[in-house]
Amino acid sequence: MTAGNRIMTHRRRKPGDCSGFTLLELLISLTLLGLIAAVLFGGLRFGLRAADIGSERLDRSRELLLAQSFLRRQLGQAIPLARGRDQGQAVAWFDGGRDAIEFIAPMPAHLGLGGLYRVTLRTTGEPGSRRLTLVQRMFRPNDEGASAATDGGITTLIDGIEGLRFDYYGAASPDDRPRWESEWTEMETLPELIRVRVTFPAAAGRHWPDLTVAPRVGGTTGCKYDAALGRCRLS
Repeated sequence: MTAGNRIMTHRRRKPGDCSGFTLLELLISLTLLGLIAAVLFGGLRFGLRAADIGSERLDRSRELLLAQSFLRRQLGQAIPLARGRDQGQAVAWFDGGRDAIEFIAPMPAHLGLGGLYRVTLRTTGEPGSRRLTLVQRMFRPNDEGASAATDGGITTLIDGIEGLRFDYYGAASPDDRPRWESEWTEMETLPELIRVRVTFPAAAGRHWPDLTVAPRVGGTTGCKYDAALGRCRLS
């Protein structure tokens, strides 16, 4: 064995020549791994939160779309059923106020038993937690003294609203020009258009586009209730 080989062998056997990490290097590595894990966990939490918010907004948007579709259908099917007479003239069974409306219309099968119903739309609840509610009561020709708003079944269409407003477009009399009115009561005809405005608190982040509906049955009060058929019959 040459002198050079003996020197190389001696160097390989030195105790301080073994490979590995020092304690300082190990601590630095663990610190970096912890930082990376914290960043990844924060990103995961942010992604889950964003998904929850998106799902919640989608549900709220779907709720508004369903409510508008239902209101469009019900208001569009309002019937000019004759109710009593005002100074000898028949008036329509339609009571349109600024923040509530009552009319006669058929109810969807999944909400009623068929036939005609007195339908009331109004707000309930305290300020800050108001709800747009539907009240329906099966129509009876002789129940003018009863109130659908107190005696009927109540269904919540939208919750968390701030305000509700109805407007009505039409001519109050044959000699008048059509215009928007805040009330429509004791009229011979239904309004040509019904506009529904719903507002939400600013923090809710929800928007209701104005809903304008034209009742499908127009004209004067020529609708008579047929008890045998359980529906309105135009005369």
